[in-house]
Amino acid sequence: MNNIGINDVTIGFDVTGAEDYLNNLNELLVNQTKEKLNDLNGIEGALQSGWQGKSQENFMSNLRSSVEKVEATMDELERALKTQFASISEAWQQQDMDMVPLDK
Repeated sequence: MNNIGINDVTIGFDVTGAEDYLNNLNELLVNQTKEKLNDLNGIEGALQSGWQGKSQENFMSNLRSSVEKVEATMDELERALKTQFASISEAWQQQDMDMVPLDK
């Protein structure tokens, strides 16, 4: 359904706009955060220049594991957000359709 406008007043519900909003939110919050979390090269280089041995290796392994756990949590939250957003979107669409019933 497209927006229905009267001059500058907008009524109705824009499904495409709602989906675009969710996609942009996903890109900004989820994807960019994951990219930054996975950029461990600087940390690893700094550690290797001043810290050698098994404890350094274990630290990096634990750090990677922690990043994976954060990513998994973010994926779960993203799915929950999409589910909630879909529910709200459907409710808005139904409200829009019910505002003015069609005469029979």
